Amino acid sequence: MTYNATSTAGRSTPNLEIESNFGHHTTANSIPRANKRFILTDQTSKYALALQNGNLIYVERAAMSTIIGACWLWDCVEKNGWLGFKNAVSGGHLGVQDGVVKAHNRLHEKGSWLYVRPELTGQGYLLLVVWSSKLFKIGMRGNYKEAKCGICPGPYGSLEEAYLKSIAWGFIEQ
Repeated sequence: MTYNATSTAGRSTPNLEIESNFGHHTTANSIPRANKRFILTDQTSKYALALQNGNLIYVERAAMSTIIGACWLWDCVEKNGWLGFKNAVSGGHLGVQDGVVKAHNRLHEKGSWLYVRPELTGQGYLLLVVWSSKLFKIGMRGNYKEAKCGICPGPYGSLEEAYLKSIAWGFIEQ
């Protein structure tokens, strides 16, 4: 594993190169863009977001190939300027439905419009979803073994944020 920085539009973007099980290197902090496939990772841990039996789960990156029935590959799509992530197997878009983060929407529409913003510490990116005319951070409730993907209104340090682990997301391009 190596760490280096590249310059993007005048700012430094950290990159973490990872050797996959297939022997090729990928870059964890690729900037998401439409028509590319990614693994969505938590940059501060060894976990990635996957979909298994219709539920979002966090999977240890080292064990991804051993998890039966889970898909951790997400196709980045764009509609009307909004990004989205569609699960490569189920076709469900990552988004909010009835206040809960899911990957059920077959269409990239309201509730699955996403905005990616650099995280303040420079470790990765915030993944924000538009819901009820506001931007909400997508993060995690609970520990990784029993995690629930959730949303949190409010800026850093808000009372609401205490109930959700903000994730510095990384995007490993495949």
